[in-house]
Amino acid sequence: MDILIIALIVIVVIFFLSRRSNKTIISNQEKKLIQICFGDKEKAERLINYELKRHPKLSRKEAADDAVKSIGRDNR
Repeated sequence: MDILIIALIVIVVIFFLSRRSNKTIISNQEKKLIQICFGDKEKAERLINYELKRHPKLSRKEAADDAVKSIGRDNR
C-alpha cells in the first residue's frame, strides 16, 4: 500500500514539473522585438530565425537582440 502511495506522489510531481517546463519564457529582447513589430509575433519569430540562420551559434536571446539592432539600423 505504501508503494502505491509513493508511486502516485511521484506521478503527480512528474506531471506538474512537465507542465511547468512546457511554458515558453520570453526574454526582454524578444518582448522588445515584438513591440517593435507592433505585436506581430510571427514577424518577430521570422526575424529571430533569420538571425539564427545567419549565425547558428547565437542564443535565441542574442538573435532577438541582433534583430532589434538590425531594425534600428534600417530605420535611421
